[in-house]
Amino acid sequence: MFSSERGGKILLDEKIYMLYLSAAFDSIDKDKSGFIDSKELTNILEQFGKETQIQTPSKTQFQKIFEKYDANKDRKISYKEFGVMAGELFNIEVVSA
Repeated sequence: MFSSERGGKILLDEKIYMLYLSAAFDSIDKDKSGFIDSKELTNILEQFGKETQIQTPSKTQFQKIFEKYDANKDRKISYKEFGVMAGELFNIEVVSA
């Protein structure tokens, strides 16, 4: 199964999702630290907003998003935390083949 929908969620095969997730994480992690810091996340959200003509979050909204997904409160988003964030923000459910 590549993708489909169920109850408003996008269903993606686990292997496909991991490929997308890895590519997205690597493209956002500009300094290749293995984490996404607040500046990198801000830059990608602003870029996404410009490309899609969607209003970017305010500083307060951005801070709330960052704090929500920074589970261990180390002020950076790990790959695992990024996976949770991407799944929730894009309404994705990962399924095993």
